Amino acid sequence: MYICEICNTQTAPNVPCHVIQAETRDKTYPARPGANDPGGSGYETVREIHACPSCASVQT
Repeated sequence: MYICEICNTQTAPNVPCHVIQAETRDKTYPARPGANDPGGSGYETVREIHACPSCASVQT
């Protein structure tokens, strides 16, 4: 059981929670020569929203 962050209703037991990425940001990772890691760039999740199945289907 959880509370949907979109419609603010409490769900019934055994209802799956859908996690929606609300905000992301660009991220550059530096090289780490000792760890055999060349570095690079990618995305990081800034904020996630937990939603019920009906709200998640509307948001995607």
